[in-house]
Amino acid sequence: MDVVNDTIFNTWSKPLQKLLYSEYFSRLVKFINKAYEDNIIFPAKKNIFKAFRATDYKNLKVVILGKDPYPDGKATGIAFGNDNSIIGDNKISPSLLKIKECIEHNIYNGLNLDFDQTLESWSGQGVLLLNTSLTVKKNEIGSHHKYWAKFVVETLKMINDNNSGIIFMLWGKDAQVYEEYISLSKHYVLKFNHPSWAARKDILWDCDHFKKANELIEKNNGKEFCIKW
Repeated sequence: MDVVNDTIFNTWSKPLQKLLYSEYFSRLVKFINKAYEDNIIFPAKKNIFKAFRATDYKNLKVVILGKDPYPDGKATGIAFGNDNSIIGDNKISPSLLKIKECIEHNIYNGLNLDFDQTLESWSGQGVLLLNTSLTVKKNEIGSHHKYWAKFVVETLKMINDNNSGIIFMLWGKDAQVYEEYISLSKHYVLKFNHPSWAARKDILWDCDHFKKANELIEKNNGKEFCIKW
């Protein structure tokens, strides 16, 4: 996997150039290639960096930070998203179902008929859906977390240093440890439990980040720039 090219990272290639040409990243790529040879790893190798291709860096408004890709084969490279081939609330990933229910409850007064479970429509509006680990071994949550930590740190630092007014949604403790790399004087940080927590407890994941994000976007840029969740 030769990932240092424009087709893999699109508009992120230049901003992330220092990271992508680092010795660390070179070693990470070798490790990931070997992992895919030796084990069943998710998402598909071609989709590891899909979140960057799906979100235009120049249009970045929101960063949603989660934990691992789904370890059961449903990971798509877009954090929390499922492929459209997965049909029915009883089949989609529990975290995604909690996100869907939350948005339906908080944004659409209980009725949302066109929820995009791939979440690519969010990406297209400037939402980077990123996990703190971009790969995972089948059925082994957290198996690659330590290898990706520096990648996530450097990506967040680059976003922090070269932008202003970005809304960071940190879901769960794994994501919230990265708050130290975000300047609160330049950006917004929203924190809430990871949706998998609500799924385990079988309760409503009543996260207000979607409303708050649009309130901030409308205040700073205008209503026409709000995200259609």
